[in-house]
Amino acid sequence: MMSAMTPEQRVGKTANLVIFLGILYTILNFVALLGNAGLAARGFGGFGLLTALVMMGLGYGMRYCSMTCLYMGISVFALFAGVFLVKVVNNATLLQLLRLLLSLWTLYVLCRTVPDLRVLQQTASKPIRTSPYAELVWRRWRQ
Repeated sequence: MMSAMTPEQRVGKTANLVIFLGILYTILNFVALLGNAGLAARGFGGFGLLTALVMMGLGYGMRYCSMTCLYMGISVFALFAGVFLVKVVNNATLLQLLRLLLSLWTLYVLCRTVPDLRVLQQTASKPIRTSPYAELVWRRWRQ
């Protein structure tokens, strides 16, 4: 029987999902910028690269218990879902439908993470453990 996940694990998995999607989106946009006409025609490019980097930053912010990053992530994926919904209604392609479903699923996961992140903030814990070396660096930096 599988045990229930802790709030730390749920927040960590959500942050990893957002980071993974940011990395994937970064790669696709970078390839489009390098001259892949097929990806460029599908809307990948410079602005998408900037958006992907922001997504990765939001994921890392969630890893360090930032409620602001979580709410901004919810906003970004709600915006993505809206844009892809309009694209599906105007021109229903399999790629647009897949992007819509992925955005909606990620939005659902992010919304489910809000109470877990509140618990982590109240208990002053983090979804990732800091290495002893990083703790030493942070202590010295704060002094």
